[in-house]
Amino acid sequence: FAEELARQTGLTVITNSVTIAQTVTRGRNGNHAFLIGGEYSDEAMENLGALAVRQVAQFHAIHAVITVGAIGIEGAMDYTLEEAEVARAMIAQARKLTVVADSSKLEKAGLFRVCRLDVIDRIVTDARPKGALSDALAAAEVEVLVAPLRTCQPRS
Repeated sequence: FAEELARQTGLTVITNSVTIAQTVTRGRNGNHAFLIGGEYSDEAMENLGALAVRQVAQFHAIHAVITVGAIGIEGAMDYTLEEAEVARAMIAQARKLTVVADSSKLEKAGLFRVCRLDVIDRIVTDARPKGALSDALAAAEVEVLVAPLRTCQPRS
């Protein structure tokens, strides 16, 4: 998703991911990135914790685009408290929410709720949700966009 964003011009991106900040600004096309600080998690490759949450609160965004560990009828969830807290802070500071999650995350439950389904404006995934989750997303008026998975190609 960050590579697709990088093709746009004049964007301002607020992220806690060093990789995303580098990707969206690398093209020299007028994009800007604010990198949220905090404790760096090598496993998640992002900055987390109370400092990150406080910094996110200083911004107001049109769109929040987040990833989560699980999406079920209970909502979007994650497996670590720190990731869920940063995601909730980003959602609170944005007008619209897009959740990007491959189909392996669908119909799953995590440990920490990020948000209810009715908070989500759209989900981008690689396969259409089925059964109870599909019904719950429709009831919550969540737009579901299905996009094929692409493997990232290293830049030369």
